[in-house]
Amino acid sequence: MPDPQFNRIAVDPAAGDDHTIGLIVDQRVDGRLVARDVFPLRRGCGVRLAGGIYATFRAPDEDDLLRYFITPPIPVDPAALGISPIGVHLIERNGVWHLIDWIGAEHYPTPSAFLNEVRSMGLSRRVQRTLDFSRLTEDSRVLCVHPFANLAEPPAEIRRGPAFIASFPIHALEVVRDTHDIPATAAAAARASRSHVPVALVEV
Repeated sequence: MPDPQFNRIAVDPAAGDDHTIGLIVDQRVDGRLVARDVFPLRRGCGVRLAGGIYATFRAPDEDDLLRYFITPPIPVDPAALGISPIGVHLIERNGVWHLIDWIGAEHYPTPSAFLNEVRSMGLSRRVQRTLDFSRLTEDSRVLCVHPFANLAEPPAEIRRGPAFIASFPIHALEVVRDTHDIPATAAAAARASRSHVPVALVEV
């Protein structure tokens, strides 16, 4: 009978042991590995999807992370920027293209709920496959907008408007392996590889 081993933790090898991304369960017979399952940790917005492409960032320490938070938040006019709560949007500033990501309040009721997750698990934001990845460079960033972060209003109305709350560099585009659809995984990796940032194939 297989002997399950539940005491292994999957970590991001580039970030080190402080960044747990899931639990590995190995099945062994007579010491020989016969199967391996990886169970991802659940973020506020859910677990990563097989075949998905994710813009990621992980700070080496909390002091480094804090410098990417925008304080105070910068109010956003979604109509002027041409953005909406659906999908990730490209925006060009001074010759560099960036990703604007709207943080859903249904998953993260406050900006601090999202930023605390980034502090503990790193940034991982799904990017639609139809994005023009060729525009992303090593200078591109993920600009995070929370719909209730505009603190410029009177106290009774502080939940009223969206604002930029953080600006993170993109350490890598991670493609989650789909073991049931290898061609789809290869296609997603090929799309991500059109960018000018590192691309990694990951299990979760």
